[in-house]
Amino acid sequence: MTEDSGEPERYSLNDAPSVERSFATRTTDNSARFFLPHLKPGFRLLDCGCGPGSITIGLARAVEPGEVVGIDTSRGQIEAARRQAAVERTDNVRFEEASVYELPFEDESFDAVFANALLIHLSVPSKAVAEMRRVLKPGGVIGIRDADRGFDLRSPGTPLLTEMFDLWTRILVHNGASPFYARNQKQLLVEAGFDRVSATAFPLTYDTPDATRRNAAGTRNVFESLARTAIAQGWIDAARVELISNDISAWGENPAAFGLTLWFSAVGWRR
Repeated sequence: MTEDSGEPERYSLNDAPSVERSFATRTTDNSARFFLPHLKPGFRLLDCGCGPGSITIGLARAVEPGEVVGIDTSRGQIEAARRQAAVERTDNVRFEEASVYELPFEDESFDAVFANALLIHLSVPSKAVAEMRRVLKPGGVIGIRDADRGFDLRSPGTPLLTEMFDLWTRILVHNGASPFYARNQKQLLVEAGFDRVSATAFPLTYDTPDATRRNAAGTRNVFESLARTAIAQGWIDAARVELISNDISAWGENPAAFGLTLWFSAVGWRR
């Protein structure tokens, strides 16, 4: 897990509309199913790094009539979440602009806290988890979920795909992220003082023509967003970015293509 460098963190995917739109495809079913069995009607729940609220709204349904609060540092994402909640007429959810490092809530004020695809973008996940624990009631439950960038696989591999993943990791680290923390989620929660901690890993595989094409399109969008940082740092030029992007698309069209992303999740209870 990355130590605090004292440098400001920069969210690597800011200002990438195509990437942010893809966040709306995340739901409780595909991103929070592991957490749902631990929720009860009437729970007050906090969703940290809620994005456009597509998961948060599902969590609100799971704990009705309990209140759900979603927080994010992006004003645009908070506004999108509020619009979606209005469209879906979800009355027991609200959204606030806030940082997980400084939650604007009293101690022991939530029954459950959740974070999906958030801690990977932080330089000090342990600091965020400590703050999440602070706002949990005794006996309250935490659920976290993230991919670990050390387990990405694309076959058949190419030198350009290897370069893409190496650059992806370099950019995340440069921006203050923790791309390999997820394998240590159980350790993270135990050291934060949680009891009965359980952890699991589950693969997302891409092994059909439709799946590999969709994954290639999504990977290309993320890479091109991240590459703006690499270009600004002088690590790569626009021509090389285009070459790598085209190789990503070519992989997606390859009938032999297979891909894997490994996600980890952990659940624990506050003493």
